[in-house]
Amino acid sequence: MKRWIPLVSFVVLSSPFAAAQSIVFQDGFETGLSNWTATGLWNAEQSTDTCGTQASPFPEGSGAAWYGNPANCSFDFGSSANAGMLTLNTWVTLPTGAASLSLYFQSWVDTEYCWAGWDNHTVVVTAQGGPNGGFTEYLCAGNGPIAAQLPWHERRVDLSQYAGAQVRIAFSFWTGDGAKNAGLGWLVDNVRIVAEPGQTLCPSAHFGNTCPCDPLFGVGGGCFNALGKSATLMSSGIASVAADTLAFAAAEMPSGTAATLFQANASLAPLAFGDGLLCVTGSLIRLGTRFAPTGAIGWPVPNTVSLSTAGFVPPAGGDFFYQAIYRDAVPTHCTTATFNLTSAQKIVWTP
Repeated sequence: MKRWIPLVSFVVLSSPFAAAQSIVFQDGFETGLSNWTATGLWNAEQSTDTCGTQASPFPEGSGAAWYGNPANCSFDFGSSANAGMLTLNTWVTLPTGAASLSLYFQSWVDTEYCWAGWDNHTVVVTAQGGPNGGFTEYLCAGNGPIAAQLPWHERRVDLSQYAGAQVRIAFSFWTGDGAKNAGLGWLVDNVRIVAEPGQTLCPSAHFGNTCPCDPLFGVGGGCFNALGKSATLMSSGIASVAADTLAFAAAEMPSGTAATLFQANASLAPLAFGDGLLCVTGSLIRLGTRFAPTGAIGWPVPNTVSLSTAGFVPPAGGDFFYQAIYRDAVPTHCTTATFNLTSAQKIVWTP
């Protein structure tokens, strides 16, 4: 089976996009579901509870939201179908001025995972402003395997088209019938909305992706690595040549890996490369190689020049593309290659 900024409190920032603060909203359920309205079998779960230990350790802290029945550690509630929704109580005002606005969350699954239309997992975004009043995003495909168990993995939902609008997030689960509901169910953790100066490119997030070996499950960043995780490249700061505070951070990589950040002057359609997808091309500049003891690392390297200086970005600015390649040294989990890539980002540098 192919399988980061932890804050324990609920955070909402409704001010215009500020470069020093990229987290617009975050909740890791460390105070339970006090910020949410839960229906059906949604409830708060601890990693030390009898049922929670099956999905322990949790990605962030000891709390998570769980669609399941504490009485039997499953989402079985008799012979009939059941459903429920976990809805954020407040509206979150999305900033303007960010190239990407993304909903990220960690997901753990032990269900039929949409097989033949049963056990549907969805994210429902309701918007005041923006197109269509919101949308529903299905997290699994109808032709996936039956009885899927997916360990903790990051998911991403693009909210960029709702810049300046107010949004409300909900997680919805529906069994479709009363059969084969003996799995643990669905757990969600570390929910956050992030504003970035970079435009996110090349995630393998949707079905039918071109990753060399991934199943038809969406993930938040690059293709699955040997840990069953999806390495994500994220940006923060100001992309101005004259006042450069731009920084990148990569997470969800194997502990102890070495990762190299590259700058390119062009992008390309996702191309299978090693165990991942290559999304940058043209003139490549290496911006630094770093070891990641915990699987997360950032650039620029401390006590070195800024990224615009290292990348020879002209004073007038321009469009440049960034992606990190890292060692993924288990040649049996996918191809025989021992490297993988993060998602990519486009930065529009200003003077």
